[in-house]
Amino acid sequence: MSTPAAPEKGRQAIISRHGLMIALICGLIALAMVLAQLTIPIPGTQVVTDPRELAVTIGAAISGPIGGILIGLLAGAGVPHMPLASILAHVVGSVGVGLLYKPLYSHLTLPRRYAGWVGLIFIYYYGLLIPAFMTGMALFYGQTFDVLSLYSTIGRGALPEVLITAGLTTLVWYVLPKQYQQPA
Repeated sequence: MSTPAAPEKGRQAIISRHGLMIALICGLIALAMVLAQLTIPIPGTQVVTDPRELAVTIGAAISGPIGGILIGLLAGAGVPHMPLASILAHVVGSVGVGLLYKPLYSHLTLPRRYAGWVGLIFIYYYGLLIPAFMTGMALFYGQTFDVLSLYSTIGRGALPEVLITAGLTTLVWYVLPKQYQQPA
């Protein structure tokens, strides 16, 4: 019976086993929330919001940008209307969180890290998720719209979710043991 070959010195996996497991678990949780149709309509749009962003943001932060790709694919895959736009939005958002959390974690100490995390949640929604979703609507489904008007409408409608996501995920970071807060 042979043992698996060890990786060559100097070569590093693009994602750790731990990071891959976190990404898979969080992605499946997000997918389950979508399939269970836990949604809230955003008034004035045909867009809905849901609690999957809790799993998406924490999972992407811990698993990193490669894990974020898997999380984004799973988080958007079950969306019944405009799934490609949702996949694009969640991949872009998850990769962004995966890239930005590592320096936030490395350079900020507690409690400043919590404030940085809340800022990252706002970046996730308003700088990544919403613009990527709108881009996907236009690219994949030929939707035409007034960009500023739709962005403003979705942004206003998503604000309660942004605040709840920021609060709940910050609470998760607060209660999660330090060794599990570290990016993979």
